[in-house]
Amino acid sequence: MACPLLRCEILQRRESDASFLKTAQQNMRAWWQLMEERAGDRHTPMNLQLVAWELDKRLAPDAIISSDSGTIATWFARQIRIRL
Repeated sequence: MACPLLRCEILQRRESDASFLKTAQQNMRAWWQLMEERAGDRHTPMNLQLVAWELDKRLAPDAIISSDSGTIATWFARQIRIRL
């Protein structure tokens, strides 16, 4: 178990340095831009990324979805945003 003083110091540093959060937010924006680009590839006869990307746009905020295992689970995990 960590020393309480060390833990307090770590928390203070984290609160005063938001660079981690800013970096994570920039990386998420870049990720969603990449996912949009990949979903936009209309040269593939059946682009499952595009199907999942378009589905994400049309889901209700409180939608409950499920997926079979396999490749489609990958596209769902990559293309469908979790809404809290």
